Amino acid sequence: MTMPTRSIHAGVPALLLLALAGATRGGAGEAPVAEPPPPADAMPGGPLRPLCITSLGSAGDDEVVAVAIAPDYSVLAAGNTIDLALPGVPEIILGPPGTLVAAPPPNPKLKDQPHPSTHGFVLRTSSDGRKALSYVHFGYGQATIQHLRLGENGSIYLSGTRGAGQGGAYLAKLAADGRSLAWMVGCDRLQDFAVDRDGEVVALVGTALVRYAAGDGKELWTATWSCHGDNRPGAMTLSVQTGIAAVVGYGMTKTGHEPYKDPYGYGFDRQGKLVWSAWNPDPTHECDAKYGGNGLMADTTGHAAGVTADGKIMLMLYADGGNTVCGRDPADPFKPLPPEVFAGVHQGGPGFGFHGASKTSVILRFDAASGKIEKGTWMSAWLTPQHANGLSIDAACGDTKSGILVVGNSASGCPLKEPWFPFVEGTYKGGGFLALFDADFKLHQCGYFAHSRMTCVAARGGYVVVGGSIQEGEGDDAVKDPVKLFHPLQVKLGGGRDGYLAVFHLQQ
Repeated sequence: MTMPTRSIHAGVPALLLLALAGATRGGAGEAPVAEPPPPADAMPGGPLRPLCITSLGSAGDDEVVAVAIAPDYSVLAAGNTIDLALPGVPEIILGPPGTLVAAPPPNPKLKDQPHPSTHGFVLRTSSDGRKALSYVHFGYGQATIQHLRLGENGSIYLSGTRGAGQGGAYLAKLAADGRSLAWMVGCDRLQDFAVDRDGEVVALVGTALVRYAAGDGKELWTATWSCHGDNRPGAMTLSVQTGIAAVVGYGMTKTGHEPYKDPYGYGFDRQGKLVWSAWNPDPTHECDAKYGGNGLMADTTGHAAGVTADGKIMLMLYADGGNTVCGRDPADPFKPLPPEVFAGVHQGGPGFGFHGASKTSVILRFDAASGKIEKGTWMSAWLTPQHANGLSIDAACGDTKSGILVVGNSASGCPLKEPWFPFVEGTYKGGGFLALFDADFKLHQCGYFAHSRMTCVAARGGYVVVGGSIQEGEGDDAVKDPVKLFHPLQVKLGGGRDGYLAVFHLQQ
């Protein structure tokens, strides 16, 4: 990876603007693929310039749940739809076509009842997001998609849920031609997965990590871990450089007066051996120091996990207050966290001026091999400079030499820095957001997209893609701060809640 030697954007270090720059190999032994030039009419302003912001919607509810950038720089967006139509785009159906049926009458006893024809899709676009290249999907009601991951050579892996009566959760790999499934295995209670360098898959299945063979998905080993109380894993990730798979979650302990939520993080090697651990404090010690305790409140949960392009583990946690174990040494909650972890970052603590509990988020970068925390930052929304508001970090990617990209969802008071769309007075100051940090977690750009939820992010070369969902606003918000589109694949929303996809380029 070639390092720039001069500042490229006024006031922004050159290292930040590397952001996975340069060519990326398509696979072992293959020649580098040159980064395609971005279109000349990118939206101006800030280091990350939008190339395309589009909805992906049909008459029902739709969503984008996973994004990726392939070795050839084409953009992949996986999601779920009832009847998304993309005229003129090559279409491939995986398995039986199924039948489009009408939705049953609403059942007030069932929350978020899915439409019986909902099915997963994978859309491939050009590197700028402006041209749809192919549209692969399951048949009506046959299977939904929860995650999409790429192997080192760009091979596509999926997980999700098969339709009613077909066997629950699945893990699958597409054939090289993208027109069929190479294999599919049932994985009841599958929550997350990652693909190792050799094509083997490690999945979070229930309260265990399971490793599957590359060729046929055969189970190779299962690894488990301990926690206090009810084990509630949140996510996992894998560093291909080290082979370390990490899981984050929390234990729920009943104490007689309130539930204790204690986070944990664990790292396992390629043989399933536990090599490091973080947090998992003993809930009996979570009391005032005068009683021999550590003085903490048990209010933190492990939620999401990611990995940098150079193999660092990133764990994301929620805290419902300011006194959290994430401010302590992960090996000993009686000791403070080394001050250099939060020195000079965007937000050095979980916030202050809480009026009752309020969700705040922290992202922490770990050395994958040792489990040592290197750096991190908190993020909160702010109603006033003294009053923190809820914000969730839901996904992250990037590179430790260049910067970290974070997406999530913010209540009113989302932090703004060179936002793509300025705050409109009298409207809601929040929604799905994207933030760009440098390697030391200083904030360089952050903005929200009105009426959206953002759940996934990916980067390669100078390109960045984020995904989620979007819906028309209500009342004055719909007029003053409408849904944002830019060179869209669809010129208007389809109805209900639509998928939402945005592609950016880091300007040089």
